[in-house]
Amino acid sequence: MRHSRPSISSYLLNLFHYVCQDFFGSASTALVDCGLLFINVGAPGVRCVVGLDGATGREAWRAGVEWGPSYASPVPSIIHGQRRVLIFAGGESNPPVGGLMSIDPATGHIDFKFPFRSRTYESANASSPVVFDNKVFITSSYRTGSALVEITSDFTHRVVWTNKDLGLHFNTPIYKNGFLY
Repeated sequence: MRHSRPSISSYLLNLFHYVCQDFFGSASTALVDCGLLFINVGAPGVRCVVGLDGATGREAWRAGVEWGPSYASPVPSIIHGQRRVLIFAGGESNPPVGGLMSIDPATGHIDFKFPFRSRTYESANASSPVVFDNKVFITSSYRTGSALVEITSDFTHRVVWTNKDLGLHFNTPIYKNGFLY
C-alpha cells in the first residue's frame, strides 16, 4: 500500500478553517525561504503565523495566537548576522490588535512583538515591513501613522520614532541610500 504525504494545499485548507473571513479575510502573500513556507494565517486564539516544511507540507512550527491576519507579506531578513522573518500582523479583530513580530525561522520563536495598529475595528495592516540597518519601518493608515523600530543585538526592540502624520495603507515604501520612497 502506498502512503501519501499530506499536501501543503490540504494542510492550508484545514488551517484556514480557523480564520474568520468577515469583510477583510486573509490576503497576505506567503514566503518561501530556508526550506519553509511562512504564512501569516491570522487565526486569533489558534495561531497567527505558521512555518510549513517545504518538502513534506507538515507544520514545522506555529507562532503567536493573539493577532489576526493582515495584507502585509512576511519579509525575510538578516538582522545582526542572523536570519529572521518579520511579520506585520493585524486585521479585523475586536478589540483591534496587531503589530510587528520578529520570528526566528528555524524555531518559530518570537523575539519580540511591537503592538502597532489602528484603533478602528474596520482596518488592517497592509504595508509590508521595510528592513535596513537592523531597523524596521512599519506604516499603517486610519490615523495610525508610522514607526521606526531598531532591533537590538539581543533581539529585543527599541522604538526610534513614531509619526502620526505619515501613514501608508497598501503601499510599501522602498529604502535606498538613507531615504524611504
